[in-house]
Amino acid sequence: MSETTGETGGQLRIMRSELDELQAHAERQLRQQARYAKVWYYADLVLGLPAVVLAAVSGAVGLTSADGRVPAAFLAIASAALAAATRFLDCAGRGAHAARRRNAWRGLIYEVKLARISSRSGDVSALHADLKRLFDQAQQVRTLSYTPAGEPVPPPPSETSQQ
Repeated sequence: MSETTGETGGQLRIMRSELDELQAHAERQLRQQARYAKVWYYADLVLGLPAVVLAAVSGAVGLTSADGRVPAAFLAIASAALAAATRFLDCAGRGAHAARRRNAWRGLIYEVKLARISSRSGDVSALHADLKRLFDQAQQVRTLSYTPAGEPVPPPPSETSQQ
């Protein structure tokens, strides 16, 4: 009987170690996606705000004097280039995608913490089922697809796994 208890204890240790590794991986991914979301947010500001300001200035310059029409045209071209770059890069869509992934990894971290708490009961089969579910959830987060800004966003992984 002591061999069975020792074997169960070894299995629990291994599974708890897997929980630790999964949580560490999810925390790294969360930090990375948070950085990506911030980068795309600032890229959207850096490209979008000057585009708006240049468009307003070019309109004002072009309307106030006939001599200012050529500089106004150059400002309008610069504004259009910045607006096109913002749209081409889809800063808002990429930032939203990174934020969705960040939130999905955060949700996985919470699920791992709950599994760790429930693992204290020593039920190997329940912990095994939790681990399988968590690995599946992590795989769903990894394959979370990019959705361009303005298009409908698919439900997060935690909702699709419950259906």
